[in-house]
Amino acid sequence: LSPVCLGSLRRAASINAEYMGMRVPAPLELSDDEGDEIMIDGVPIPKDEIITCFDDDDSRLFYEKIFDLSLVKTHLKDQKDKAQEEKETRENKEKEDGEDLEKLPELEDDANDEQEATAEEAKVEVVEEVEEESDKMKTFIQDLVKLYNRDEVDNIAIKFLDINSKKTRKRLVKVLKEFRRHPMHQIPYLCRFVATLEYVGIKVKHGLEDMIDQEFEFLWKKRSKASLEERELNMKFIAEMVKFELYPKKKIFRIFLRLLRDFQPRSVATLAFGLENCGRFLYKNPQTHTRLNKLFEQMEMITKKKKYRLRGRSS
Repeated sequence: LSPVCLGSLRRAASINAEYMGMRVPAPLELSDDEGDEIMIDGVPIPKDEIITCFDDDDSRLFYEKIFDLSLVKTHLKDQKDKAQEEKETRENKEKEDGEDLEKLPELEDDANDEQEATAEEAKVEVVEEVEEESDKMKTFIQDLVKLYNRDEVDNIAIKFLDINSKKTRKRLVKVLKEFRRHPMHQIPYLCRFVATLEYVGIKVKHGLEDMIDQEFEFLWKKRSKASLEERELNMKFIAEMVKFELYPKKKIFRIFLRLLRDFQPRSVATLAFGLENCGRFLYKNPQTHTRLNKLFEQMEMITKKKKYRLRGRSS
């Protein structure tokens, strides 16, 4: 990118930060050779030499160094190997679709209508037969809602191995859906717990992903009736899952675009909150930094349009 473009991006970020009343992540500029290098804090680094998307060791260890449960239960090794092969296949597919990864997703009105219908259906409460839980499962759930550090997450993941079954995984997904009612600071630990299970092929992430997608659509349909706190809690789930590679990157950019184009105060605040929580990760990620730049370009265009409209009204 040229210095002029970079300057425009910085100004766009500053304008929106002031409007949102929040702090945006520190900018990471792209080099002129956008395909091979990115500028991280003023230092050009080849994409293939970027080994982490996190700035400090604590964050890197928390999000990237997932405890291997197969060390505790050796029978999980084959399951883990299969899960890692599937993950590698997905990552290779993303690399092959490199050009598509650098494009902002298209938003279609028909798709939004379908999503709203799905969200409304998802909010219809279905009365299910209550199954009696074992004492171990009850104790596990009580411990799960009290996670406050990485060691506790790893220990409770080990405990889950003793009760792991199709029935308990189904119950776990239901418990995960209730976490939107818990304090926001517990969400990163919950997501690490899910990532720990997924690492060895214990599949529960889809239940959490479906839950936050349905919640987003429900809040989107409520518009001004949805509180900012509800929106930020939902966005926190999405941002943390993105950093644990549990949520598709394309989907979060589609969400960012919808919030940006809506440009209502709560949508703008939710977008700022999302960027504050995972913007730095997306900017340092070689697969998404170009797309985030394009998001900022659209942000600048929309901001200018809004300014012109306001000036027109005042005059």
